[in-house]
Amino acid sequence: MPLNQQNCLLILLETFGNRIDKANIIDMWFQCNQIFANARFELKEKCSNLDLNEFTKRYIIFPWLALFSNTYLSVLEEKHELKIEREMCLHVLWNLLYKPKSTKYHQIGNDTLIDNLKRKCDQSGADFAKVSKNMEQHFDTIGFQKREDKKSWICEKHDQPMWLWKCYRKWINKQKMCIYLFICISLSL
Repeated sequence: MPLNQQNCLLILLETFGNRIDKANIIDMWFQCNQIFANARFELKEKCSNLDLNEFTKRYIIFPWLALFSNTYLSVLEEKHELKIEREMCLHVLWNLLYKPKSTKYHQIGNDTLIDNLKRKCDQSGADFAKVSKNMEQHFDTIGFQKREDKKSWICEKHDQPMWLWKCYRKWINKQKMCIYLFICISLSL
């Protein structure tokens, strides 16, 4: 292994060695084809998905923080349906805002929309009927109208960028953003 790659691996081991087993870090390094940025991203993801229960076993958390994290964690988790709806609306709105003159974004095929929604719902275990119904309401709000043949949606407000921007900001602001502050004392295990 070249010296540069060894240095990158050492940096990963130093950065994540106290949170992830060193063998897992090395495995991730080789899974990512020894590409530092990819391995670092994957390891960060792995760290962010650590189980809270495992965390509380290793650390003493101040009582108010433990109460907050256990009581409100379920409230902070986002519903799969809302996540799918938000992602789809943001995707459609971004295309309309980014390329307002491109007519291909002014029309959405109903079959394509349904296929995408089904795929996303199947992947996340969300309720397809609920998501589909809600998406129709969201499209109406954005300014899409269903054509008479019901095979596609046409955006009537594609020439109103301020309205589209307002809708985009509404969806951006619906994202859950949590900042956790853990004040803890490490136990020697």
